[in-house]
Parts: sequence; structure tokens; C-alpha cells
Amino acid sequence: MKSPTLFTDSRFRFLTITMGGIALLYVVFNTFLLGSDELIFLINQNFYTPFALLNAILAVHLWSKTDKGKNQALFAGLSIGWVSWFAAELTWGVYSLLGREIPYPSIADMFWIFGYLPIIIGLYLRLREIPVRPSLLQQSILWGISSFIILITFFFILLPIIREYDPASLVESILNVTYPLVDLLLLVIVIRLLFVYQRGNYGIAWMILSIGFVFMSVSDLIFAYTTSIDLYYPDQISNFVSRFGVDVPYALSYMIWVVGLFALVRLLDAPIHIKVDIELKPVPNSHILVYIVNDNTIIDTSVNFEYFFGISNAVNMTLQQALGLSEQDGDFIEKALRGRRRISDHPVKLKNRSGETHTVLISGLALENQGEYEGANLCLRFFSGGESLDRKLSKESRAMVKYLLSSAGVDEDKATKKLIADYHLIQFQTLYRLVVDLAGALTGRIYWETILPPNTENEISITLNGQELATDAPLPILREKLPQILERAKQFTEQYGETSDVEAQLQEVQLRISEDVRQNIEYYMNQK
Repeated sequence: MKSPTLFTDSRFRFLTITMGGIALLYVVFNTFLLGSDELIFLINQNFYTPFALLNAILAVHLWSKTDKGKNQALFAGLSIGWVSWFAAELTWGVYSLLGREIPYPSIADMFWIFGYLPIIIGLYLRLREIPVRPSLLQQSILWGISSFIILITFFFILLPIIREYDPASLVESILNVTYPLVDLLLLVIVIRLLFVYQRGNYGIAWMILSIGFVFMSVSDLIFAYTTSIDLYYPDQISNFVSRFGVDVPYALSYMIWVVGLFALVRLLDAPIHIKVDIELKPVPNSHILVYIVNDNTIIDTSVNFEYFFGISNAVNMTLQQALGLSEQDGDFIEKALRGRRRISDHPVKLKNRSGETHTVLISGLALENQGEYEGANLCLRFFSGGESLDRKLSKESRAMVKYLLSSAGVDEDKATKKLIADYHLIQFQTLYRLVVDLAGALTGRIYWETILPPNTENEISITLNGQELATDAPLPILREKLPQILERAKQFTEQYGETSDVEAQLQEVQLRISEDVRQNIEYYMNQK
């Protein structure tokens, strides 16, 4: 089943279309100059303030809903930054609405500079935590783009500012250099984020946010350049560079952030249901031996027969009477033993001494004398909860159990390994689908490479083979290694989603497993 995308969410679609419509009207307004220069300047200086407020509200909402850890640190930085930028935009807007000349530096500059720090730190820490690394080609493209941006910024913005350094205006000179530097640093980080987050709902949301940061950084760098050569609204006169080089991309950045943040809010609020279809087959932990002659009369049983059936002496009882078999099951067992001379894991429903019904698997071999059927040795196996009835078996009886099961083609060790492996595989695949849904298929491939490292000389191999975990590890090693792999899978997934979402998915897995199977798994996981 294909995971739903953000674009199937009606609220997200509505917001995206609404923002797109507002952006189109804003671009049309600036394209056709629908008003005087003074009106254009006034609108362009105040247009993005409501969107700055929306960004601050959405970011704080995300921060409040994220779990403690990496994501909370990220959204804490973004929240503080966007709240600070809203304060800056509001201050700037008040100055322009009052018709006052905006001082430089001003309180708005203090809020802007302060806002950069937590945002850059949050994005950098986030980038460093992500295990996805760009390919060699992507690295080359990144270096090329970054080098080009750095050179352009240095020669056209920083170098002229440095040349015009005025010791009498120290604070102003420092700000003139600081703005391009922080914008440059932010731009380099978000360009790398664009390469890291590629697909999936979470990836789409982060790509939208990254594009917003690109728009803002480019706008700020052009603003720094145009103000240095008096090209930004010279004498309050509107021009193309002022509008489409600075104001339009700057306003669009805030609108794009609204869409990206709302996408994250919808992803965080939306319930996630992931179903992985692997049937868990319980493995019996108790075995009872029954020996019969050719008329199906019991001649002996193992000592634990009484503990299950409540019959102290079943000798001379028929198999059907002692076990409480249905006539149909009794006939099937007799025909199998007389015809094929063996029976392998035939399931029957039997009641124990307390009247509880158990699914019991019957295996066994027929005994022959000169080609004539003489009787059979049977092994009844079932799961008896946390305590095995095998502890009452003698050494010879245990050996007989192994012989009968092996002769009947039953491999309990293999079945136990498969049960434990499948139980963990369901959880691995559940988290894998969550990763793909949040961050895309490429990240999903890296997920498997991360949690299932390649085999080395000193490591036991555990690999994914279609819908199975292929391994040559003995059972005790599997009990140790699989929980460790699950912990790595959880840590990987939590880098893209919330810890609460990860735990909720794993809890759903547990709820879909029957109580009997859970007890079965717990028994073999804790077995010494």
C-alpha cells in the first residue's frame, strides 16, 4: 500500500493554494506597478509581517509538540529565530508606517542578528545528525555552488564594504559585514539540506523550508549589494532590482516558510498507520511422548502426560480416548501412520486437565515388523506458557523427542530462530516504512545499510533476503544481536520523526500480535 502524501491532505492543499494565490497577486502588484512609488515601498516594507507572525506561531507550536532530543533542539532554534525575526519585521513596519526614517543600526537589527544564531545552530546540528550523505557527484555540485556564492559575495559585497570601512561608524561597519556573512553561512547550509532531504513527506516539508531560506538569503545578499551602491529605492523611487531582487523574494520566503511549517504540523498531528504482513508462527516448548500398538492402544507415555491431561495411567486406553481426539483426527492419524508410516505436525485441538483448549502438533513414526504395521512412537508438542513441561522428561525421553522430530522433518531450532527473526523483522520493516514515508526511498536504503552492517571476520552475518532475515547465527547470538539492531533502527528513525511516533508504531506491532505468540516470543528470547 502506498503511503499518503502531503498533497492528499485537504488542509495542506488549501493553505498551499491560498499562499500561491496571495503570492501571485503580490507579484502582479509589483510587476504592473499598481500604485505610486510611495505606496509600493510602504506595501513592500510591511507585506510580510503577518506571515512572519504565522511562522513564529507555527514554529512555537512545533517546538511545543516535539519530544525531548534532537528535534526539540532544532525547533527550539527555529522558534527563537522566527520569533526574533517577527519582532524585527514588526519594528521595521512600525517605523515605515509612521513615516519615520529607519535608523541604522536600530532595534530591528538587533532582533535580526539575534534571530540568525539559533536558526543557523539548529539547522547545522540537524544537518550533522542526518546519516544521509551526498554522493560524489552531489558533493562536487555542492562545492561548485558554494564556491561560486562565496566568491560572488566576497568580491561584490564584502570587499566593497571592507574598502569603505569607517572607524567612526564601528557598529555600522560590523553590521555591514555581519549580515552578508550570516546570510552566506545560512545559504550554504540550506543548499546542503536540499541535497540531503529528497523524497517522502518529511523530505518535501524540509525542501519547502530550505527553498524559503534560499529566497531569503539571496534577497538579503542582493539587498546588501544594492544598498552599498545606492540602488535600493534611491530617493524612495521604485525600480526593478529593488522589487524583484529584494522585496519579492524576501516576502515569498516568509510565505514559503508558512507552507513548509504547516506541512510539518500536519505530519506531526496526523496519525500514522503502518501494517507489515508477516505471520508469526509460535514454536512449542513442551513435548509429550505416547507409544501405541497396532490397534491404537497406548502402552506407555512420558511422565509429563499426567501433568497435561490429568490422567495418571493411560495404558490400555485408546489414543482417541486418552487424548480426547475427534473421530476425524483419529482416523487421519491412523491412516497416515499405516500408509506413509509417519506423521508430521498434524494440528489438533486438545483440552488439558483444566479444560483449556490447546493447539497440539502430533508427529511420529510407525513401527514395522516384516512390513506389517505394529504401532507408533508419537510426539505431541505445544506451547505451555512460561514454563515448559520438558523439565520433567528424562534424558532418554528428550533424546527420543529429538529423534522423532528429526525423522518427521521437524526442525524446532530453525523454527525458533525464524520466530525471533520474524518478530524483529516486523519491527524493522515498520520503522523502515516510516522512514520512507518521512524521508524517501534513498534514506530507506541507507536505513538498512545502517542497521544491518556488512559482515566482517569477527561479526555474525544478519542480512535482509526479501521478506526474511538471512543469518547463520546460532540462537543465543540472535537473542543478543537482534535487540541491538532494533535499537539502532529506532535511533535512525528518530532522526527523521518523533520518538512518540516511533514508539507508537512499535506499540501497534505489539497490539497486533496475539497474547499466546507474545508469550512464545518472550519465552524463547529469555531462554538460557
